[in-house]
Amino acid sequence: MDLDDYFDSMLENRGKISLASPFLYSGGLYALNQSYNWMTDSQLQFDPCVFACISIPLSITTYSALSITNKIRKWYLSRKYKQIALKLIRKGHINLAYFLAKPSTLENNDINSKLLLAYHQSNFVKRFRDQEKANQLWGDFVENLPSQGYILEEITGNRNQIFKIPSEEIKDIIIIKRAKDLKKEYLLLDYLDEQFEDKNPCVRLLGYYSVNGIDTLVTALKRDNGLEQLLSGETPIEKIQTEAELSVQSLAQLHSLPIPSLQLSKYSPPDQLIIRLVNRLGNNIKSGALLRAYMNECGNRYFPADTLVHGDFSIQNTFEGGSFLDLESVTIDSPSLDLETFFAAVQLKDIDQEQAFKIYLKTREEIEERMLIIHNRDFYAFHCAMCYVGTYFNRKDEKRFKHSLERAVEKIEDIGALKLRDSLLAYVEASPAKRLM
Repeated sequence: MDLDDYFDSMLENRGKISLASPFLYSGGLYALNQSYNWMTDSQLQFDPCVFACISIPLSITTYSALSITNKIRKWYLSRKYKQIALKLIRKGHINLAYFLAKPSTLENNDINSKLLLAYHQSNFVKRFRDQEKANQLWGDFVENLPSQGYILEEITGNRNQIFKIPSEEIKDIIIIKRAKDLKKEYLLLDYLDEQFEDKNPCVRLLGYYSVNGIDTLVTALKRDNGLEQLLSGETPIEKIQTEAELSVQSLAQLHSLPIPSLQLSKYSPPDQLIIRLVNRLGNNIKSGALLRAYMNECGNRYFPADTLVHGDFSIQNTFEGGSFLDLESVTIDSPSLDLETFFAAVQLKDIDQEQAFKIYLKTREEIEERMLIIHNRDFYAFHCAMCYVGTYFNRKDEKRFKHSLERAVEKIEDIGALKLRDSLLAYVEASPAKRLM
């Protein structure tokens, strides 16, 4: 069944009729009723012949109008008038355009038109919670993109294959993400769409499908200005402060959600430290002392919590205005994991982080209508910085490596854990990362 048949069946299933019928039938019945009232009010004797002279032409007119409507519909499907349907879409007449146009009427090389039609058609079917049909729409669009004549802009700095499609007709940026396992992220995005509706701070789900073991996730992003690029250079501190506060407000919305009935794992700080720091800098004679000192502080300061957290809420995944993406690392843990991951960015080192935290806390308390106490901030302040030491060593980013190490040492000294500080510095000096110090 193609999209046109799907539209017709959807209307039929909901007790609706063709686009022209409600106006023509209601107009005809109204005219008949008024004619009868006119004859009655004028105290004229009802004459069946007069009534027939009025009703028969109206019936013929209605039937003819419906026939003409069907002919116009076929007429619009012709290649010559495809742009009319597209103009209807651009002006917001989505239902009418959906009725009049099919993707097959569009030229193979007219990618922007196909993108526009797929975008609005998927939005239409999602109004009826038909995500399966939206997935099919985007699968057909993405898999039929020509290999030549159109180049997707690749987003670098991510371990997955990610492209974005710029379009002058659509305010959103369409992002195509490919990886081996995106099912969890797809289910989470669907959950967020249901929870937030039109106020979703995350990227909006458009479609998802899998071909030959490779998953493809299609999403729409409200803004294109990533914080990492936006806050680079000579950005005024006021602007940085504002964007940080908007980001943590969006984070508060995420943290206020109930945990979905998905198989989400709990975050393990020791495991993540080994993966992100020790495995990258390597085992050496100082590794054992570092891990013992870390586990001692972990046992004293870490308190598990049951909150839905992003898991990788860095400025690389946040955008101007507070939007964010990349939910593949979503996990269950303390909200401090996301907060301190975000605050660990070198671009945010000079802002008033405590002020941003207060705004986060106020936002959550207003949403949840209760007083909150956020634990683990001191623990995650040094934990996240230590993890970033390994991340930026792996990326050969000397500036951010030094910032992360300095932040880790500073946060460790703030809690008086001097043994952990000395163990960390000794470990880094004994590793290949010494050349970046």
